[in-house]
Amino acid sequence: MERIKIRVPNYYDEFKCIGGTCPDTCCKHWNISIEKDLFMDYQNSNKYSDIDLKSAIDEVPKNQTDLNYGYMKLVKGKCSLLDSKNLCTLQSKYGHENLPLVCKLYPRTYTCTPEGIHLTYSLSCPEVSRIALSSSTEIDYINIYSEDPYLISLQEEYLKNLDSKSNLIQKNTLLLKEAVSKILNNTYYDSSEKILLIGMLINRLDKNNDNQTQFSNSVSGFMDDYEKTELKEYLKSIATNLDLQIDWLFELFQIKIKLPARTKGYKEYIQNFSMGLGLSEGRSYEDIKKNYHFAVKSYKKKKQILFDNMLLKYLKISFDSNLKFSSEYNDYSSSYYQIIADYNLMEFMLIGINQVNSLNSESIIEFIYSYTRLIHHSYTFNEDIAKYIYDNNRNSLAYVSILTKR
Repeated sequence: MERIKIRVPNYYDEFKCIGGTCPDTCCKHWNISIEKDLFMDYQNSNKYSDIDLKSAIDEVPKNQTDLNYGYMKLVKGKCSLLDSKNLCTLQSKYGHENLPLVCKLYPRTYTCTPEGIHLTYSLSCPEVSRIALSSSTEIDYINIYSEDPYLISLQEEYLKNLDSKSNLIQKNTLLLKEAVSKILNNTYYDSSEKILLIGMLINRLDKNNDNQTQFSNSVSGFMDDYEKTELKEYLKSIATNLDLQIDWLFELFQIKIKLPARTKGYKEYIQNFSMGLGLSEGRSYEDIKKNYHFAVKSYKKKKQILFDNMLLKYLKISFDSNLKFSSEYNDYSSSYYQIIADYNLMEFMLIGINQVNSLNSESIIEFIYSYTRLIHHSYTFNEDIAKYIYDNNRNSLAYVSILTKR
């Protein structure tokens, strides 16, 4: 039987949906798309007679596509097909095979490449966050083989339409991600230095992204040299500027707060962040900056002892999921800047929260999945971050160093 190669994280076998025991549900606050063929089946078939399916769905009002033809209606923010135990009545009565594609796949994302399919998991799922971030094992990636007909047809369709430019980009991207993974696993550098090293590598590669041989040679050359003592000393010599850092972090935070805090837990995190830095007490900005200096010291001690490795895993998953070539900017740098802005905004919030509720491993995991549910499922946020970075000339390693070094 035909099989397809899939690149998966090494915690792949551990993940199983925990259903009604999950502390949250993936069936609320998000648009739940329905593909055209299935929507027509829901509308016209009599096989779903045990549930009022027709009144639970509607057509997308504009910009319909075959994959986004209709949607599940939400009642008080939740899919109307959820029962009192937060379980899906459509699945329990008619099986997993009759769910919309987005429901079948989440929290997985499949990306086709010339070498096979890459599977990533979203940290917006509480169980994925728990498994991926709390494990004592480093995150790595392995190959498995699948006979799933959907994945086989997905890959066949991709390869049928693959042009030489896309083929080059995908191969380069895989090579880059492997190098990024090695840098993040390296214990010679701290997290801020690793972030800068990745930026240095990407800046070099953006000059050669249209030539695979030059791209590959640039990766190899950088990886041969990046552990040199002179580079380590240079990175350590870069000054920390917490006053400018907080100015720029607040600019990012202004973009984030346009998004609705959808869960009670996340609203509490926002409140604790504001209390921790004195934002809710009407203090002067100079006092807030002083609070930030003090909060950073407290946070750094706690991070180094308890959860530095968890945040490195978050970074690793972010790069593997979101580092990509931008056809708009003709580079990898734009996605790099977005990943770094996202990571530092998350740490900014943790710094404030830690002043009110002392962080531990469990609260870090809860915060990360709550934060990711809001940020990583908002196209508007990513677009606004990219626009902010380029409109304000923040697309430089100088910006990254100030944003990252604490």
